[in-house]
Amino acid sequence: MKEIEDLRKEIDLIDREMASMFSKRMDLVKEIGNLKKKNNIKIRDLEREKQVISVNSMYVKDGYQSYYHKLIRTIMTLGKKIQEKDKRAK
Repeated sequence: MKEIEDLRKEIDLIDREMASMFSKRMDLVKEIGNLKKKNNIKIRDLEREKQVISVNSMYVKDGYQSYYHKLIRTIMTLGKKIQEKDKRAK
């Protein structure tokens, strides 16, 4: 049986990977925001959001899907805020 410190080390590694992936995602969000601004496309795309949640929920273990939905919605909200901020700043 793993000890608590071993488990925490695994969580620390996952947290670092998540931080890196979050940064990469937000960089892409900014690029998309720039393209939306250039092409006069609204920031919010409800159909795309639903699609992302639906498709990626398949990769989440049963019992965790509702938590995943909350997490990805929060991430999407942050992305929209970044796009809105960039749109106002330029």
